[in-house]
Amino acid sequence: MSTSAELMPLLACEGGRNAGEYTALVRFEMTPGTRSALISSGKTPDKIGRGVGTVHLKSERGHETFGLRAGSVEVFNSRISGFRRVGDW
Repeated sequence: MSTSAELMPLLACEGGRNAGEYTALVRFEMTPGTRSALISSGKTPDKIGRGVGTVHLKSERGHETFGLRAGSVEVFNSRISGFRRVGDW
């Protein structure tokens, strides 16, 4: 995320459990404070466990990533100010 505008960059999923079900790339525009909210609701990899109510804070390929679970997705969803389809997957 951009720290100045707090905008979510283009997100892509190249793997994962349901990778074959993704058909489009979407850009989310987020309200200011999104990154801070995700971090304050999160757990680091050494403390993740099986918690479905927290955001999982990770570093993948040198980038900060956020794993959303059923009980934590609202932290992200409530801060979406807009979105658009970028292209086909």
